Amino acid sequence: MAKKISVEIQAGFYNTFANQKSSVPHALAEFIDNALQSYRDHSQELHMSAYGYKPYVSIEINWEPITKTATSIVVRDNAYGMDLKNFLASLQPGNKPKDNTGLHEFGMGLKSASLWLGNKYTITTKAYNDSFVRSATFDVKEVTANNLKEIDYTELPAESEEHYTILSIENLTQNAPKERSLKSIISEIASIYRVVLRTNELSISINGSPVFFEEYEPLRAAFVKTPTGKEIIWRKSIDFKFQKYRAKGFLALLKDIDSNKNGLVIFRRGRAIMGSEDGQRIYPKCLFGSPGTFRYKRLYGELELEGFEVSYNKNAILNQEDLNTLYENLVPEIRQPELDFFTQANDYRVGQIKKAVATIVRKHADGKKKYEQPINLEISSQVLTDTPSPAYKTSTESILNEIDEPFIINNEEYKLKVLFDQEGDELCTINVSRLDSEKIIICNINVAHDFFERFGRPTSGNIALIKAIVLARVATFLTADKSAKGMFNFFNNFINQIKL
Repeated sequence: MAKKISVEIQAGFYNTFANQKSSVPHALAEFIDNALQSYRDHSQELHMSAYGYKPYVSIEINWEPITKTATSIVVRDNAYGMDLKNFLASLQPGNKPKDNTGLHEFGMGLKSASLWLGNKYTITTKAYNDSFVRSATFDVKEVTANNLKEIDYTELPAESEEHYTILSIENLTQNAPKERSLKSIISEIASIYRVVLRTNELSISINGSPVFFEEYEPLRAAFVKTPTGKEIIWRKSIDFKFQKYRAKGFLALLKDIDSNKNGLVIFRRGRAIMGSEDGQRIYPKCLFGSPGTFRYKRLYGELELEGFEVSYNKNAILNQEDLNTLYENLVPEIRQPELDFFTQANDYRVGQIKKAVATIVRKHADGKKKYEQPINLEISSQVLTDTPSPAYKTSTESILNEIDEPFIINNEEYKLKVLFDQEGDELCTINVSRLDSEKIIICNINVAHDFFERFGRPTSGNIALIKAIVLARVATFLTADKSAKGMFNFFNNFINQIKL
């Protein structure tokens, strides 16, 4: 027999959930939060319910065969389940739990996340030591079209020892994930729940694949100021109190620079709320400095915060000014005379970079004779202005000598001078000057740029690629055809002529 549950709210409001700012991992995390908190609230009973009991959450995403877009999402868990009171609350908007010290503190997580993902969801749940399994379906289109204040739910007899919850989401919104994003979703869920996964408190699987977090390896090396000293593990435990706030966790330096691992991840109540997703790490300037520096690229950490308020969807800290003050107070924790993370991050590996780039210099020096014949390009007649360009400022930390390469544009010989340094946010800068009536193109390449972390350390190959782009840019400047197509044609010409 069907019973009624109140879902009273201005019906049109339900249509706004899909337009809220969120992500698939964060939406799925709401369901995992519910299962995890249900387990935490009843862990003793659940472990007594069956020998070897282990809580789990299983997520299944089904795909449309041609578009590879998700058509439905099913989330199952074997936590305590929902009794009648919690079951009714799970469909009533804004019904906050009396105890808001856990992960489901706002009473909107399951509902908002479900409606962000789909226009229809069904909850089926059985609480431990309850005699009934209950089920209800919420259909946004039906509720809004008929301005419904109540929906039906069913209640059927079941074995009291059973305990589970199944959430099925259908008629997915524009937020439905694509199959190609599955790997990223799994990675980000692992990042959000890394603490839970480390302790084996809960197991999570997505489409049959177990989710696990791969730990980042910290740098092990002597302090750069005492290179003959003992090896140090560059990881500092943090337990810092500030007014009503507290931050626990660690700050560390990466063994190998990786733009997917640096930055700060913020936790609250054992789960990541900020910085866990790709491209969303936190980089407080007082700790990380400027983008492009080795300090920015190598520093990473995790902080569990206490005393801070979060947004209702748990993906932002509301006390931002106090959080910034806390960051500033953490600086002395990792800047000590005998253990200075900033100095270590900035200066470590400089010798390796010099060695790598020096190898390039030797290759070019050994091959000087190969450049006796200038690169000859047919470019329409147009000359650079006679006005001298601003003086080129060479970095004081330039780490190798210039390389001169002659080539001809408009029947005039130019020299390409390549300089290497480790400063700035740009991969390369270009300067064209007249020095003693000699036309010179100066290309300054930043070997500390993320380009070389993503595509390999400086080699003749990737330096040649940059040189071809520089030459194409200058040639485009000198010709009447300044279109993107024109520059691309020049690039194809140069990349085929430049010798490694």
